[in-house]
Amino acid sequence: MQAYDRISRYKGALMGIMILIVVYGHLLYYHSGCQLYQFLGPEEWYTVGSVDIFLFLSGFGISFSLKKNGDPLQFMQRRMSRILPSYLPFIVVYCAFMLWSRQIDVFQALGNLTTFGWWTRMGGQFNWYIPIQIAAYVISPLLYQIIDRYGKRALWVFPVLFLADVACVNTSLMMGVSRFPVYFLGMYLGYEAAAGKHPTRRHLVISWVLMVVSMVAYYFLCVRWPDGLSAYGFWWHPFLLSTPGCLYMTTWILQKMDAWKPTAKVNRGLEFLGGKSFEIYLCHILIYEIGLYFGVGGWKKWILLALCGLTAGTIYSYLVDALVRWRKKL
Repeated sequence: MQAYDRISRYKGALMGIMILIVVYGHLLYYHSGCQLYQFLGPEEWYTVGSVDIFLFLSGFGISFSLKKNGDPLQFMQRRMSRILPSYLPFIVVYCAFMLWSRQIDVFQALGNLTTFGWWTRMGGQFNWYIPIQIAAYVISPLLYQIIDRYGKRALWVFPVLFLADVACVNTSLMMGVSRFPVYFLGMYLGYEAAAGKHPTRRHLVISWVLMVVSMVAYYFLCVRWPDGLSAYGFWWHPFLLSTPGCLYMTTWILQKMDAWKPTAKVNRGLEFLGGKSFEIYLCHILIYEIGLYFGVGGWKKWILLALCGLTAGTIYSYLVDALVRWRKKL
């Protein structure tokens, strides 16, 4: 099985691995009382790249979707029909809790409901991921057309995306905007995969070398220049270089695991979690916020909260699926 084929085949398992890393990374973060990442150590630093892999996989799959039907309006309808049934009920519950606990006001609640609050930096916003994902969806048809028309020359989009960082220096927007390049990289390689192309041996070797070099460089950035990482995006940019190599290596391991029955069952479990990853992402953050608000202390209690987040997200996913099926029958 070729490298691109493995990414498509094991996308669910990859998302399962990444959501476990996200839950673990946020466990360290919230347990610390939401300290700055540079004070939490390497076991926290490297969990940051899991979201980059989510965005890469999203871009990779979207190229296939746009190849089948490139109509921008229909594309947005398909995307929104996937995330809104889970996001809207959840964000209403989240805003209700935050309003009840007086951690946000009505305008901040509206910012959460529309996702505009994060872009305007009004504070009290749930998370950066949903606003960035929706923005990526909006520009995806344009990016796809550029790739389709210009081929390798479309790589000049990267400097344009990095220029967007200039407007975000020393702001919280950097956390999200700095992820657009890895999303575009996913789209570009996804386009190649949808066209039946496969990475060359040279491509694979360079990807593995970049993965190692960028992750070593990332460690020294965190140690030597911790205060400048968030200001200029260096918490996140190194994962642009490491993501393809990481995926090629991980999917190769997953393919080997499929050859042995016990580890093949592990793959199926990861695929199961991957299918519930969006709802787990939503629910575990709310549960961590509740734990932080009520002053939950000790590792055992926070690990229990992490398990509650996984369980709540899984149950919520089943409820959303049931609601969607019910609506389709009406």
